[in-house]
Amino acid sequence: MAKNQYGMTEWDTPKFTKFNKDENTAKVEFMKLKNGTNTVRIITKPFEYETWLGFKPSENIPEGRSKYGERILSSIFHGKDPLMESPWNLERPTRRWYIGVIDRDTSSYKLLDISSSIFKKLQILNKLKGEPTGYDVTIVKDSNAAPANYYEVIPGDKEPMSASDIELKEQVDLEDIKRRVTPPTYEQVKVRLDKILEICGVDAKKLVAKTSAQKVGNSKTPEGGDDESVDFPSAD
Repeated sequence: MAKNQYGMTEWDTPKFTKFNKDENTAKVEFMKLKNGTNTVRIITKPFEYETWLGFKPSENIPEGRSKYGERILSSIFHGKDPLMESPWNLERPTRRWYIGVIDRDTSSYKLLDISSSIFKKLQILNKLKGEPTGYDVTIVKDSNAAPANYYEVIPGDKEPMSASDIELKEQVDLEDIKRRVTPPTYEQVKVRLDKILEICGVDAKKLVAKTSAQKVGNSKTPEGGDDESVDFPSAD
């Protein structure tokens, strides 16, 4: 099992094993990867965090909530998480990373939320071509492909950032990204979970613990391929 961590990390970590809002007020535009090509210049280190994806306490999704379920930051960094306890008994949250990028389509700074499938490909580029911040990267998304081919990551030629790129990079608030990945406490997750149960009209006291084959929450989007298609950031 990988050691729990969060925040800014290096491209050659973590070592992958078998297991693979909130209170933020800063106005940051998130980048949603579209089908086809998405060319970016990565301008920050990756910031790791752990979250539950697609959590559905009930199949009856209230109006205004995501059909894919809820995203809930995990408190596993602190040693325990309410969603790993009865009646949910989920196995382990999903590891993800925020990276600051310049979206070449709009020439603007955005925050990109990536899963391990893209992160591993960026790790390979880091080893073969050098730090991914030294060149543009094109992420090709094909939502109709098999899961293993859902994303392709293509490096551009190494070249220095332009003056406008440097200006955008200097405006990045690294402390804001760190706040977004800071693990909540067990009690904070419990408060958020209780709020979601209330919105969904679910009485946790009446729930029966699920078997492994009947688990709820942390489900993949029905679109398949990867967890990038879930809605984010999570809506409260």
